[in-house]
Amino acid sequence: MARVTREERKKRRISALSRLQDGWGTGETIQYLMRDYGLTRRSANMDVVWANKELSKGFDNHDNKEMVAWLLTQYQRLAVKSEADKQYGVSLGCYKEIANLVIKPNQVSKRRKTF
Repeated sequence: MARVTREERKKRRISALSRLQDGWGTGETIQYLMRDYGLTRRSANMDVVWANKELSKGFDNHDNKEMVAWLLTQYQRLAVKSEADKQYGVSLGCYKEIANLVIKPNQVSKRRKTF
């Protein structure tokens, strides 16, 4: 007999999916599952892998604007954490990527406009 019912596993995986959608990192989500559900690292990792697969299915249905907004949020979050840890090189890389996502496309479109 299984130790966990399908409903419990589904609840756990939905919880992991919602954490990842809220911007939690993979490691943080695994730690959360281990702590709150009493899982081993392997079981928690399997649930996070499932949640990531579900997220990637949703990327096909999202607008480009939503994807860029999600990426910007992730870069901004990483930049703040890296500054707090005094990893300034990482934060500069994040800000460069934010500029690549936001500023460069606008500059290219302005150059293409001709009268």
